[in-house]
Amino acid sequence: MTPARATLIGLTAIALWSTLALLTAATGATPPFLLTALTFAIAGVAGCAVAALRPGGLATALRQPPAVWAHGVGACSASTSSISRP
Repeated sequence: MTPARATLIGLTAIALWSTLALLTAATGATPPFLLTALTFAIAGVAGCAVAALRPGGLATALRQPPAVWAHGVGACSASTSSISRP
C-alpha cells in the first residue's frame, strides 16, 4: 500500500466518523435496533456485491477450511442459544 492510499483511507475514516453525530441526530425517533439492522443489511449487501465482482466471485471469498466454518457457526449458535434461554 502506498502512503498516498493509506492517507486517503485515513481521511475517509475521519470523514465518516465526523458525520456520525449529524446522521445520528437526523434519524430522529427511529428505534436503535432498527437502525442497527438496516446498517448491517446495507453493509452485507455491499460486501456481497464487492465479493461477487472480484475474480473468482463469491465462492472464492467464502472458501474457508471446515474448522473455520465450525468455529464461526458454533460461536453464533452458542451465543444465540445462551440468549434464548430463560
